[in-house]
Amino acid sequence: MKRLFLLYLITLTVVARGTSQSVHLDFPHFAGKQYYFWAFRGDGKDTIATGKLDSLGKCNLVLPQRLKNFRGMTQWRLTGGGGLDIIFADGENFTVSCSEEQPSQPSYTYEGRLSIVFIPQKGRIPI
Repeated sequence: MKRLFLLYLITLTVVARGTSQSVHLDFPHFAGKQYYFWAFRGDGKDTIATGKLDSLGKCNLVLPQRLKNFRGMTQWRLTGGGGLDIIFADGENFTVSCSEEQPSQPSYTYEGRLSIVFIPQKGRIPI
């Protein structure tokens, strides 16, 4: 009985905590490039993550627990230029990918909410 109660308590704790929202990015032509990911809070920016795309050009950006219920604008930028503006609005995870060497609006593939990813610079990103 104690084990069952303990299992119930652990399950309840995990479910109550929930998970943070994430976005998976897949840009194979930019493998190994350094990136920065930040959220806008008031007049400032809160750096969420920095790192490099892996050898396949992928990364998974996760909002930390302290921003679990964050609703607003974030930016993902590559050093040397390019990136995405992303609005976190509904708590859903999503994926953005592009297999083109010179990304443009028609070459992006979205899975999840389509209205929350914006391409800066009028449709073409010189990443």
